[in-house]
Amino acid sequence: DAFHNNLQSYAISGIAGFGLATNIPQFRFANNWQYADAVTVVRGKHSFKFGGDFLRQLARQHPPFNERGSLTYGSSTGATAFGNFIDDFGGSSGSLNRLFGNSVYYPNLFRQSYFFQDSWKVTTDLTLNLGLRYENYGTPANIFTIAAFTNYDPVNFATPHKVDPDNNNFAPTVGFAWSPSNGLFGEHKTVIRGGFQTTYDSQFNNLLSNIAGSTPNAIGGTITSSVTTAATRGTPNFSGLFPSIQPTPLTKATAQSNLFPKKLVNPYTDRWSLGVQRELPAGLILDVSYVGSISKKQYRTIDVNPVVNAATGDRLHPELQITAPTSAANIAIRQGEGIRTIRASSANGNYNGLQTEVRRNFSSTPLGNFLLSANYTYGHSLDEISDVFNQLSNASSFQSVSEVLGVSPRIDYADSDFDFRHSSVISWVWDLRGPKTGVLGQILGGWTLAGIERFESGFPYTVHNGTDRNKDGQAAPDRPDIGNLSAPLNTRAVISSTCATGYANPDAGNACVAASAVHFIEATGLPTGNTVRRNSVHGKGLDRLDLNIRKTFPITERFKLQYAVEMLNAMNTVNLTSVPNRTVNGSSAGTFLDVTQLNSVGRSMRMSLKLAW
Repeated sequence: DAFHNNLQSYAISGIAGFGLATNIPQFRFANNWQYADAVTVVRGKHSFKFGGDFLRQLARQHPPFNERGSLTYGSSTGATAFGNFIDDFGGSSGSLNRLFGNSVYYPNLFRQSYFFQDSWKVTTDLTLNLGLRYENYGTPANIFTIAAFTNYDPVNFATPHKVDPDNNNFAPTVGFAWSPSNGLFGEHKTVIRGGFQTTYDSQFNNLLSNIAGSTPNAIGGTITSSVTTAATRGTPNFSGLFPSIQPTPLTKATAQSNLFPKKLVNPYTDRWSLGVQRELPAGLILDVSYVGSISKKQYRTIDVNPVVNAATGDRLHPELQITAPTSAANIAIRQGEGIRTIRASSANGNYNGLQTEVRRNFSSTPLGNFLLSANYTYGHSLDEISDVFNQLSNASSFQSVSEVLGVSPRIDYADSDFDFRHSSVISWVWDLRGPKTGVLGQILGGWTLAGIERFESGFPYTVHNGTDRNKDGQAAPDRPDIGNLSAPLNTRAVISSTCATGYANPDAGNACVAASAVHFIEATGLPTGNTVRRNSVHGKGLDRLDLNIRKTFPITERFKLQYAVEMLNAMNTVNLTSVPNRTVNGSSAGTFLDVTQLNSVGRSMRMSLKLAW
């Protein structure tokens, strides 16, 4: 109904709020008109293929957009936040918020790609594949008035800015397959394969949604509750002021977030591989491959106007700020002025891996039909940032501003968030041989056992400092220093002005402790060679066995009754899927890097009975 569809979000300090969340509704509709065609021409030993793919997408999307608004009630002297809500006083920290702009946008695009390839049968044993692909993804971001970063111009900060198209996405492909017919690797029981390929990636939708829901393309409006001598509980009739919220006019100090640089390009990856597949006795097949890749121009977020003077709140371009640094409150406000963050395509990463597999296709044995696949991969993935939204490890403040302060963008080059160094999977299916008829057939026949055993290294994560060590206005990304590498991993110390050592142990009642007695110490100042690296701690690995036991009871020639038991994590091993508290100054006593505080997905079982005919 209309009332509930337009109900604002209410937040009341200390208790659960109510109303519709500020990030709904969301929807994404797309009508796709696509034409693709390919032509193959065979000439002698060459098989030529060429074609194209054209996509016209007409889209209508609603991003997270606080169009209905939100009301926040705070406490005040002599009154709780709930009491202020009941009496409609704003309290000392109350606010009314609403976002103005176009809550629905239309990121239409025209995507085109063309390809040409030649499969060349050089000899009966050797085949070469040569190809070239061109892709153009269009510029759907230009649906916005301000899609591109407006630079540091304090005058033309709200004029239209568009993103340039990326028109040079050429992607070559080279590959070969050689199966010798004689010699040591002969009789076509060996195949040696290798290749190189470049692939491009398109912009994903979330980046556009972020532009649609943030300044300068959307403008917020706020009314703040004020506590005065005459209004000790804050602004009265607070909710009645909601209709009077007006959008805050854009100024040079208004934040610009999530915009693209004018010359945003598509990320691309160069991949290469070399592998050998060999048929072995007993129906086994061995496959060994080396796989490598380098990814360039990946998306990252860059603060291009960072705080450079914490004492005054000055940013790199103070001409974009308005408030004078006359008090601590003004400095805090000043640090929020002139923010310029962009989504740049400038991050890099690489992967190198050894992949091995031994498999046996479903075949008959004296004990029944058996299928087996066992593989092991050693892989190492490194990058400067693993995700533009930093899901597991926040980018350091230096990493996010490196391109404007002269620090190498590779300062955070380390293990990727998804660097699972070792991974092994063993799977099998065994149809047990048994009687097919009679009483023994009902008891001993029709059994099938299947299982998947998976082993995997733990994923890496980053330990956080908890305080703004380099005074750039950002505390979340900063990392601590190493006290003593030989100390237990879950030991830490925070800065203390009352201890002669300068540090206290929050896990021992804030007792004074020397830096050399703990692994991590809270740090101040610029990072040094002793600062903790990104993703330097690895979690517990994975060990999981899934089993399936199935019994088929023949009833007639046509009807069968099937009974099955499935066990996930059959051995009930502890497998963690999250990271523990990892903030040196911020984790509660006794919880820092304590994996026993985490939940594990235990064993689960289910049974089924099915009649098949």
